[in-house]
Amino acid sequence: MSTELAAAVTRELETLNGELLSVVAQVTNMIGVLKNSDTHLTGTDSPVSDTASQLPPLTAEALSRLRTSVQDSKRTFEKELKGIADMCYQWDMNFCFVGDTQPPADNAIFQKVRSFEAVSPEELHNTLLGFVESPEENRKREDLALLLHVGAQVDGLADSGTALMTAVEYGSLEGAEMLVEAGADLWARDPDGHMALHRACEFDEPEIAKFLVEKGAYVDAENKRDERPLHIAAEHGQIDVMDLLISEGANVHARDLQYGDTPLHIAVSCNRIEAVQFLLDRGACVDITNRSLSTPLYRTLISGAAFKEVAQLLISRGADPNGSGDLGCRFINEAAFRGAAGVFEVLLESGADMQRRDVNGLTILHYVARPLSSDEPQDIEEKKLHIGKLLVATGIDTNALTDDSNTAQDLAEQLRPEHSILRKWFSELTA
Repeated sequence: MSTELAAAVTRELETLNGELLSVVAQVTNMIGVLKNSDTHLTGTDSPVSDTASQLPPLTAEALSRLRTSVQDSKRTFEKELKGIADMCYQWDMNFCFVGDTQPPADNAIFQKVRSFEAVSPEELHNTLLGFVESPEENRKREDLALLLHVGAQVDGLADSGTALMTAVEYGSLEGAEMLVEAGADLWARDPDGHMALHRACEFDEPEIAKFLVEKGAYVDAENKRDERPLHIAAEHGQIDVMDLLISEGANVHARDLQYGDTPLHIAVSCNRIEAVQFLLDRGACVDITNRSLSTPLYRTLISGAAFKEVAQLLISRGADPNGSGDLGCRFINEAAFRGAAGVFEVLLESGADMQRRDVNGLTILHYVARPLSSDEPQDIEEKKLHIGKLLVATGIDTNALTDDSNTAQDLAEQLRPEHSILRKWFSELTA
């Protein structure tokens, strides 16, 4: 490296160093202020006990964000500094190609490295794929090892992921080990913000996930949607990976960005009953609400979906069958409106109040009469008919009036087409 280049890089690094030191000074100053405040309050320099120093939730979240930011920045600095070093220095690689260590002349990887051309992320990925698809072939392993040994850029993106992510997706623990040993960044992200650990959770690779965590992967790392690895594992019902994450300190009540959903919300939404049970066993709150105040039980009210067993499990673990959803609509009313017959039966068996009206005077039967949409699917209408018959069997008042003086039959005639099976049923019911 020339003297001029070295001087220019040094100046930039010194400027950067000064900026980093200013951040350190701010942290040091805050520590001093807090210590001084603690001395005045306690009359001693000794630290307060763990019990007395419980952090308020907002403070804990702020500190967690700072810690994550520092960890992200640290790894970014390590990666970029390595890149600067690689660009500023040329390495003598002749030792790779002498004596018995020299590969065959027709080896494409050997020719690539011997040419001193940069190894693109795509070339590294292709070599990796050759290895993970045929790990028993020593030549494939040697090709990958050679590229890693001479300094291939292991964190470049190809096919929307790093080489480490590819190794994870193909379930290659050996490939992951080779890449991490060569300096692969555990915190490198794909365009969606996923890290290698997120991929391990998606593809159910508990051994690789354990290896990544042991090497420093953060169990509560967030992608661009604020999904943690535990969200991903819950979505796919990966119990072994979930067990690992929670055992390593993953937050079972972490929330994503879009709705503020916890892993339990996600597991319920995906009808992953084993994951739901596992999360409840590991301390998940059964009636926890997301940003729109929806509980996991509310998520079982998905029109036409068979979520009966999940609803039974949640109620057996303490979920309130008389609860309300995000717009204040009671679960039982929502189940009737959506035609969620299985969940409706569970709510009915669990003692949900059949007589209570909503703020507009509608009974559950009125919700059956109202169509889900202008073109309500026939299978939904048939399930709502089943719900209506259950309500009649329980003795519900079929002539009850809303605040606008409408019976359920009135709503069916006003809102449903003439060929509607529900409209016909209501007409026969009151004939």
